[in-house]
Amino acid sequence: MLIIEGSDLVGKTTLIKELCAEATKRGFPMIPQHFGLLDDSWDFYGDYLPYINKRTVMDRFILSEIVYGEMLREGSRITPRIHQHLNRYRISGPGPGYDLHTSMTVIIAAEPNFFKKHVRHQFEYRNEVFKEEQICKVNDAFLEIIDTNRLGQFRIEYDVAREIKTDRAFPSSDPDFVSETIETYLKLQGV
Repeated sequence: MLIIEGSDLVGKTTLIKELCAEATKRGFPMIPQHFGLLDDSWDFYGDYLPYINKRTVMDRFILSEIVYGEMLREGSRITPRIHQHLNRYRISGPGPGYDLHTSMTVIIAAEPNFFKKHVRHQFEYRNEVFKEEQICKVNDAFLEIIDTNRLGQFRIEYDVAREIKTDRAFPSSDPDFVSETIETYLKLQGV
């Protein structure tokens, strides 16, 4: 599974469209998957199992629950222990494809001042679930993860990070980034 993580409005969905197009051009069609806000009954281990597949590009996964929970709620519904378990062990399931060790996580975050302007502009014509300052707070947390591999008591592992700065394009409009990301992912899958 190719996992794209980052705050709202950082360009994940647009990047995923480009990644899926690039994978298809290379003969490995991939399916985008997105989950919005998950309700309290969601099992962050078992309910994700059907989506863990090498042809899935996931718009947010477990890391987003950790970040959004830690930044905007009373804490994440994923405990550090569950997070460790998911990072360390092979998930056994009813068939092939339940291996998180062949997943690849890409984190996208933006330089704070640039991102505030971007978010403010987006809010002029979009309705969002979260407020501007909340989205910026989440973006700042993803930057912290890129810099330290940590968020609070969580140790975070990822494969690729892209920080958007005023002088850099969003990843979706960078064909080299899209191509290199898919190339790396396909090698990880043995394709």
